[in-house]
Amino acid sequence: CDSYRWATGAGTLPAQGKYRLRYRVDRIGSGADGDIAVGVASRAARVEDQSGHSPKGCYCWQSYRKRTGKNRLYADGSIVQDRIPQLSREGSTIEVIVDQDASTVEFRLDGAPVVDKGGAACKLTVKPEHKRDLTPAACVWYPGSALTLVAVEAVAR
Repeated sequence: CDSYRWATGAGTLPAQGKYRLRYRVDRIGSGADGDIAVGVASRAARVEDQSGHSPKGCYCWQSYRKRTGKNRLYADGSIVQDRIPQLSREGSTIEVIVDQDASTVEFRLDGAPVVDKGGAACKLTVKPEHKRDLTPAACVWYPGSALTLVAVEAVAR
């Protein structure tokens, strides 16, 4: 889905509970900057029909910015956190932990929480109109880059 087109997994997530999406970064295209974003999106927002860094209805982490090395969190079309120091690489595992009941989305990179420059865990709050209407969402912006959704699994409370 290069050129800011989003892929979704409509119908793959439960409407309640807590679950984890696991992605593997297979390749990052040579010279790519601003590549790879993962998260969830409202089914009703139809992000697969939108383009751009952060479509309305999407809650995601842009995990690879080569030039600056400072990544971003987006919520419903807006940057909500910038200068996140973690950077995904080829072979990285990215986890998106979604708690439908608490309306939150968190991110992990290679088993460690994604944190801001102050060390606080990065967490997005899903708007009430998008709660219980979420689907996996991912975008790979440059040819030569590849990302695989490895698993969708329930997380024990």
